Amino acid sequence: MRVSAADFSYKTQKDKPQSSGKEKKKIIKKTQKLNNKLADWDDDDPQAMQDTSSRWDKVVILKHMFTLKELEDDPAAILDIKEDIREECAKIAPVTNVVLFDKEPDGVASVRFSNAEGAKACVRVMDSRFFAGARVEAYIADGSEKFKKSSEKKVTLGDEDEDEDGGEAEEGKRLDQFGSWLEAGGEAGA
Repeated sequence: MRVSAADFSYKTQKDKPQSSGKEKKKIIKKTQKLNNKLADWDDDDPQAMQDTSSRWDKVVILKHMFTLKELEDDPAAILDIKEDIREECAKIAPVTNVVLFDKEPDGVASVRFSNAEGAKACVRVMDSRFFAGARVEAYIADGSEKFKKSSEKKVTLGDEDEDEDGGEAEEGKRLDQFGSWLEAGGEAGA
């Protein structure tokens, strides 16, 4: 191994190749083009627009999916209806959650999709479609409606803190009916 002092004589400014006028113009044009691109923000360009979707854009409300009488006659029907809704909607787009509001006389269910496009597609397919002999009404949730559901967890579209009158007694009655139904062997006429 040998050590010697560095020699910088061959790396001087004189040895640098001179850039021609064409190259300088090319660099200036490229710089101006980039600056114009940065300065020109097009508000109409959908790719440039921010995604300002709300959490409700992914939720579809389906009405007339069941009747309260169906749920009273067969307490396990709620699971079947929920599964049927999930299967039908999963054909359209990936579903993340299905909630049946079993105290709503209109037979309301909400379906949450993984994206807003799936929810819009569901509305196009499911609106005015027939399900169990009833014409379905489908629309994107806006978060202003509050639906009733029997459970300890308040799962509603919106913030609802107040309990409805007689809700506990009604829930107890439903649980007793369900218990009787189970003891009878799960037959529909119990």
